[in-house]
Amino acid sequence: MFHDKRNFYAVIGLTFLTLSISLPLSASEQRTMSSSECQYEVEYNIANQWPSGYQADVIITNLGSSAINDWSLSWEKSPADTFSQGWNVEFTASLTQMSATTNTDWNRSIPSDGGKVSFGFQMNTDSTPEVITTFYLDSASCESDTITPAPAPTTFVRANGTQIIDANGDNLIFRGMGIGGWMVMEPYMFEFNQNADEGQHKILDDISAIIGEERTKTFHQAWLDNFFTQQDVVELKRSGFNTIRLPMHFNLFTLPIEQEPIFGQDTWLNEGFERVDELLAWCKENEIYLILDLHAAPGGQGYNGNISDYDPTKPSLWESEENQRKMIALWGKIAERYANERWIAAYDPMNEPNWGFDDIPDNKNGCTEVSNIPLREMYSKLIPEIRKYDKNHLIAIEGNCWGNNHSNLWPLPVSDDNVAISFHKYWNENNDASIQPFTQMRDQYNVPLWMSESGENSNTWYREAVELLESNNIGWSWWTWKKMEHTSGSFSVKKPDGFQDLLTYWEQGGTMPDAEQAYSVLMTLVENLKLHNAHRNDDAINALTQAQVKCDSKSSLPLDSLISALSYCQMNGIETQEGFVGYFSQGDWVAYPFHIPESGNYVIEFDVATQNNGASFTVEEFGGWHQYGTATIPNTNGWTNWQRVSKPVSLAKGYQHIAIVSDNGDVNFKAFRIRQY
Repeated sequence: MFHDKRNFYAVIGLTFLTLSISLPLSASEQRTMSSSECQYEVEYNIANQWPSGYQADVIITNLGSSAINDWSLSWEKSPADTFSQGWNVEFTASLTQMSATTNTDWNRSIPSDGGKVSFGFQMNTDSTPEVITTFYLDSASCESDTITPAPAPTTFVRANGTQIIDANGDNLIFRGMGIGGWMVMEPYMFEFNQNADEGQHKILDDISAIIGEERTKTFHQAWLDNFFTQQDVVELKRSGFNTIRLPMHFNLFTLPIEQEPIFGQDTWLNEGFERVDELLAWCKENEIYLILDLHAAPGGQGYNGNISDYDPTKPSLWESEENQRKMIALWGKIAERYANERWIAAYDPMNEPNWGFDDIPDNKNGCTEVSNIPLREMYSKLIPEIRKYDKNHLIAIEGNCWGNNHSNLWPLPVSDDNVAISFHKYWNENNDASIQPFTQMRDQYNVPLWMSESGENSNTWYREAVELLESNNIGWSWWTWKKMEHTSGSFSVKKPDGFQDLLTYWEQGGTMPDAEQAYSVLMTLVENLKLHNAHRNDDAINALTQAQVKCDSKSSLPLDSLISALSYCQMNGIETQEGFVGYFSQGDWVAYPFHIPESGNYVIEFDVATQNNGASFTVEEFGGWHQYGTATIPNTNGWTNWQRVSKPVSLAKGYQHIAIVSDNGDVNFKAFRIRQY
């Protein structure tokens, strides 16, 4: 339980509208001018918007067999828009018309067969930018021509300026969960060991030493079968998440380089691909997005074995050209297989690289890295390999130092307009300063942000983090779905009887446990992994999925019914425990929406517990506009020795948010009821 309290900050974020319209010329709209075909496509994109204006980008593509020379493009503009500045062409603007005319040699002629010319401009306006769908092209080689095509719908999640948009072109905030421990067994989550340099290979070796290799394979197969099923996907969607981040181990898809029959070639394995196929089918059925994350790359991309399954007795990703070649080939294979799958939202090619390339102090994990040259070179090869097969999916770019050091990665070594900056957020403050380096990068390079991993903290911290991220239009993915007997995950897996004996042996040595008994314990563990055998941590899930729910958007709670203290719509500073608000301290508050049918006398009954004397609550209208009274909380002689305390109040008629404020003393607050008398 945490006793430290954080101040509540109301962060107001601007949501920028971003429109992307591709305007292909239909066959009936193609014109033959003189002796040459004049066929072209116009792409008009609102790349950025702010309260007093916006930036638009335009691309003209020549689809014909002859060059388009000395051209001019015109369109209607809103009278509310005032031209501010432009680039690459000469602009003319009147009250209702806008035109762009070639004025330099380099863009005077648009080459045939796919040649392009691009330009952009800024407008001052107080209104929402209009969608431009009609353009008028004039050139020396083409007679005047007008096109009015309908916008082509987006079918994939993609980047659009600083936003991530869905298939309808609407802003999309990822609210996701990482399935840590499934395809990559991370030791600490199931207490196998606490050594960060030991990974899945060590777990399986330790198990095999007791129960044998064949039974270890049976155990691992059952782990993969039980850890995450269709039932989990249904529960994720029901809980309010819209994305699943899938941490993958490369060895489910291809052999390690040390096991390849022919050096330099790749043996592809069905196990990984078939499991992704099955998961994707469940995602489609439940309309939840899937993000593919390579968590354990060939050789391991970081020193932390419990993340990347790095084995220091073998060459890492960064120490082996063959491992690097295999990783690039694997992503080509993934892209080729899933290029047209619209319920895949993004590729996360490399989770948390942490490797010091420069020989400088305190740089083992790449946190003081300046050049990041090997990482930059890897992206220069990975992105083109993916795009060779798949031009549809968003690619998330993680930096060094567990994803957060993006030094020298931007602008990317290859041009791509469908990428996002990915960062991770652990154990720091939930304020604007904690994300400022990334929001600055977003604005500088005009790409969206995605916080692809966070967790391992208190529920209060979770709620504050989500509110901070979403107020800055940043999607998120949490860690993790299942964890052994711990409240930081969404579900807690029961530790089987006898498992602690195995853990003690692996840590301290001694007499080897009986093989039959050990096998029985391990198979009980994989049975406990099934969702219906795990315990749902409601507080952890609600802290994430209800953080964006404000009082104004929540239905009123019923009168004369016992209401859980955790049913608040807004709060400040509280610590949620399993089933109640814990250590409700001075200055903390929770608010609840009610509809009071008529003004009059009511009673509020509180179920509370405390070991302190002199504690009290104040009941008020949310915002402090009106105070309804103060309830004195007696010492109940125990933190779970619940006692009901009544406080008469006079309430006003109507829909209102009733806040309960702690005046002093720590109190555990479980439930309350409002009844009329």
